Amino acid sequence: MKAGLTIKIIGTGEVKNLLREYALTIDSESIELCYAENEKKAREQLGPKVLDLLKQYCFTIVTKNKYDGEQIEKQQSTIPESSTLPENNIGTKMMKSMGWCGQGLGKNRSGIQNPIEIQENVNRLGLGGSKNCKNMIAQINKYLETYIQMQHTHSLVFSPDFTNDERKFIHEAARRLNLQSKSHGKGTNRQLTVQRKLSAWKIVEDLLAVGGSTSKYDLIKPIAL
Repeated sequence: MKAGLTIKIIGTGEVKNLLREYALTIDSESIELCYAENEKKAREQLGPKVLDLLKQYCFTIVTKNKYDGEQIEKQQSTIPESSTLPENNIGTKMMKSMGWCGQGLGKNRSGIQNPIEIQENVNRLGLGGSKNCKNMIAQINKYLETYIQMQHTHSLVFSPDFTNDERKFIHEAARRLNLQSKSHGKGTNRQLTVQRKLSAWKIVEDLLAVGGSTSKYDLIKPIAL
């Protein structure tokens, strides 16, 4: 099977009833003729035939989920699993120095048993969440560089909470690193995906290796195969 086909719609120079003749060719071989006012009209007429031919001789890659991949959120808070503070906590030490030995506070010892602790936000995926713009830019650059070094082929999916300016920077960073980036959706649902540039044949080979289907793609084999 050939690695590729050259499909063209070209004018032959013939004219009939004020309409020009156009030919659908594959590797310079004429397959179908039509008469049309111009090339655009000829493409509209011959388009369905082109699709039928492609299905006959070429693989078809169907994208099932464009948001499939590693989800990158700008900021996410987590709550500590345990509310028990360590013995070396400064609040614990102060209370023990005043006679507290672990029971509840208050007259009936029914109050809280642990010193109040300030909860802090934790960035699960390490992107954003910082008031320092330069810090976030550095984190994104580092994340994309690591993605390249690890030879990953899955997509990175940046959540809708990134601003327009932040998405613009991610697009620029991806372009500098020769990665492919694209925004999807509108308004508050707008998301950005970044992935390694893969040829169609690379995707086909990977899909064939796993039986023709992944969570993101389905592969339809040529009818003539």
